[in-house]
Amino acid sequence: MLNKPQLIDLSHTIENGLITYKDLPAPVICDFLSREISKDIYKEGTTFQIGKIEMVTNT
Repeated sequence: MLNKPQLIDLSHTIENGLITYKDLPAPVICDFLSREISKDIYKEGTTFQIGKIEMVTNT
């Protein structure tokens, strides 16, 4: 009888500053454009946030 394949979830939550491997840079999660700054750039009453994530692919 054949064994049924098993799925093992290795995912994890990525957070700003998370250390993954020695000597690799931690991910940086920040605003690219904040709601406060968008108020000054776009039409009155328009606000939004755009996030930015930088990380090495091994993360």
